[in-house]
Amino acid sequence: MILKEENFIHNPYEFQIFRGSKDGFVPRKFWDICNGNSNTIVDIKVKGTNEIIGGFNPLA
Repeated sequence: MILKEENFIHNPYEFQIFRGSKDGFVPRKFWDICNGNSNTIVDIKVKGTNEIIGGFNPLA
């Protein structure tokens, strides 16, 4: 899939992205940013592999 800027210009949704390489891989930092937010999606790329794992939590 190719992401293009025009696909996001009229996006009616607001979202935050936590990125370990930007925000750090410290569990407390992840908790501070994500705690209390409902409809959380987590995607993880396993280093050194093509494996992607993830989950969804509809609760805050």
